Amino acid sequence: MFGIVSGAVTDTIHLIDVLEGYLFGAGGGPGAAPGGEDRRIDSNLVLGVSLGGHSAWQLLFNEPRVTAGVIVIGCPDYMNLLQDRARLSKLETFTVDKGATFLGSKDFPKALIRACEKYDPKAIIFSSGEISTELSASEQDRIRGILNSKIRGKRFQVLSGGADKLVPYKAGQQFLDFFKNATSGWYKDGNVYVEDNVYPGAGHVFSPEMRQDAVRFVLDTVRSLDNTSSRVASPKI
Repeated sequence: MFGIVSGAVTDTIHLIDVLEGYLFGAGGGPGAAPGGEDRRIDSNLVLGVSLGGHSAWQLLFNEPRVTAGVIVIGCPDYMNLLQDRARLSKLETFTVDKGATFLGSKDFPKALIRACEKYDPKAIIFSSGEISTELSASEQDRIRGILNSKIRGKRFQVLSGGADKLVPYKAGQQFLDFFKNATSGWYKDGNVYVEDNVYPGAGHVFSPEMRQDAVRFVLDTVRSLDNTSSRVASPKI
């Protein structure tokens, strides 16, 4: 499953590499400017649902050209999500010691941990360790360097179902609490916007209310980009 999630990330990155050529060509593509002047894509937004939501988290942390995203019923902490599923499935590698050695076992091998450390938001920052709530000055400096290189100035909208049993909000809640505390506190100067919405009664669905909020977020994001861009008619993809 992780290969599908991270594979969508790399596929999207490759698509972004060549998208201008498809849209604009050499001035004669379907998105070319009427006068033939050069056009460039200056911002890319992502919206992902379920597995796509996991991918959206990872894309925002791994591709600087993607500056905003709507994450629908996705999780930023793949290890915790799979640990919870192992618990519910009563896998032997989890039940033998209540999950203490599940990470690194045959059901979650070290190679998968290393892959998470490359793509997954929580693992990029904390690896397979616990998410720190009280950070020393040196730890803040370490994490600040990661956040500066990964998500500085980006916009996140997280849409979760309060009754979602497949990707429960609690699976990513500890990371989200850390993320929101950082971006509104000691990393406020990073100019990261985080909107975390939980919809009571909603399961693993992209509900009509979620869609309305997603549309609002996208429109607000594009509007803010238009207000800060110095270019005229710069496409936002």
